[in-house]
Amino acid sequence: MKGIDIYEGDNIQDWNAVKNAGIEVVIQKASQGTSHVDKLLNYRYPLIRSAGLKIGFYHFASYNSENPIEEAQHFLDTIAGLESDTVLWLDIEAAEKWGKQTSINYANAFIDYVGNQGHEIGIYTGDSFFHSYLKNNIPDVPLWIASYGRQPNLYPDNASWQYTDQGQLNGIVGNVDLDYFIDNIFIKREDEMEMENIVGFNNQVDKRAAEYLADFLNCPTVDLVATANAINFSKVKNVYFVGGGFFPQLDNAKVIKGPDRYDTCIEVMKNIGKLK
Repeated sequence: MKGIDIYEGDNIQDWNAVKNAGIEVVIQKASQGTSHVDKLLNYRYPLIRSAGLKIGFYHFASYNSENPIEEAQHFLDTIAGLESDTVLWLDIEAAEKWGKQTSINYANAFIDYVGNQGHEIGIYTGDSFFHSYLKNNIPDVPLWIASYGRQPNLYPDNASWQYTDQGQLNGIVGNVDLDYFIDNIFIKREDEMEMENIVGFNNQVDKRAAEYLADFLNCPTVDLVATANAINFSKVKNVYFVGGGFFPQLDNAKVIKGPDRYDTCIEVMKNIGKLK
């Protein structure tokens, strides 16, 4: 499907004309570094929505940054209250301005943090940057590859494609980035969730109590210490965390615990009674 990606420097005059030109998706820049906010983000958001276009947001990584968590926090704070139709995007580019290991460390820390906050995250980058720096060094996330004049070999099976930064469209004054997006950019709403319930725990002491609850709910358990980064909690309707330890802060999660293993089991049984 056709899309555009934009920032405050783009001059969009008529969103209906943009839609009538065949555009279905708009990815709007939200933030950069640890403090910058795109000055047109909140102005454009309702206009894009009212035009019936799907919207997503991206964060531009500071070159050679050593503050990925701070930047990720700034990104999420900036878009709080805005609804995204797509995964969130980390824009990391310009290989000549990054050290390889720094870019790998940054991308992984950013992806992990955003994922642990319950959001799906994808990577936007150049074709050469991806293959030289990031390929096989980051988790399996949606990819969006910039390649001008040549189709990247990852498109259309495994990546979306930004194919020009010199696009011309009705409703837009000047050039604009044009994209072909594939379906893996979209997040699923509650009625599209892949899983109704899941029960998580942090240690073997609480595993039995977690299994009691999971048996009642007829759902899987997950050892968060072993597999936390592999679980996309945004695709689960109800998340239950049992016992002690650190749990991701999620809007769809409930923590059930007592002061010790025995009392945790008691609390689980009480909650089972409430769920019946």
